[in-house]
Amino acid sequence: KLWCWPGEWKEMSRMTTDDYVGFPLTNTIRNEPQASVLNLDGHEVKLSEDFGELCGWYLAEGCINKSRVDLTVNLSEMEYIKLLVEKHKSLFVSYSIYPRGNCAVFSIFGSKFSNFILNLLGEKSTKVIPDKFWLYGRSFVIGLLRGLFMGDGSNKVRGVVTFASIRPQLTVQLKRLIISMRIGYPQINVEKANNRAGRNNKERWSLILSGKAATRFRDL
Repeated sequence: KLWCWPGEWKEMSRMTTDDYVGFPLTNTIRNEPQASVLNLDGHEVKLSEDFGELCGWYLAEGCINKSRVDLTVNLSEMEYIKLLVEKHKSLFVSYSIYPRGNCAVFSIFGSKFSNFILNLLGEKSTKVIPDKFWLYGRSFVIGLLRGLFMGDGSNKVRGVVTFASIRPQLTVQLKRLIISMRIGYPQINVEKANNRAGRNNKERWSLILSGKAATRFRDL
C-alpha cells in the first residue's frame, strides 16, 4: 500500500496514472539554525559546516575503539582529512596517522570526544543521522552530506550520484534529509546479502540521485 494525497490508502492494484504518491517531508532545512552549539564537557561545539563534514566522515568511515575515534580513508584523502581534523583540535587530546597500504587511519584520542561522538551518532550497526540534525541549519547539513558522500559515495557514472551503506537507517534518513534540502527525490535500491568472488557480502542499501537532482547536488 502507498499513501496518496489527500489522505487515502489504496491497494497497488487500484493505482492509476492520475494518482500521486507522497513521501513524508520532515521539515525544510532552514538557512538559520534553530540550534548553533552543543556542549562537550564545558567546550562549545559549533554546529558549523566543518563539524557537519566531520560527522559525515565518521558515519561513512569511522569507528570507536575505547577512548578514540578512528577514521579509515584512502591515502589520496589523507591531507584533506588532516586539515579537517585539525580544525577541531580543541575538542580532543591528540591524533595520530597510521598509513596502511592504500589507506590511512586517523586515530583521534580523547575519551570525552569519543563518548560525545558515540552519544551523538552511535557506532557500528547503531550509527544514525539524528532527527535533531534538521534543526542545525543548511550549512551544517551541507557539510554532513559532503562527508557522507566523499566517504561512501560515488559519481563515476555521468549524471548520477550514489551512496551505499550496509546500514538501512542511514540510507533512509539520508533520503529524508536530501528531500528536506529540496535537492530532489532519491531512489533506494537494496542488494541482498550474497557470496561474490569468494566473499560473504552483507546486504547493501544504495541511494541514487540522477538527472536534475544529481546536478543540484553537485552544484551544492
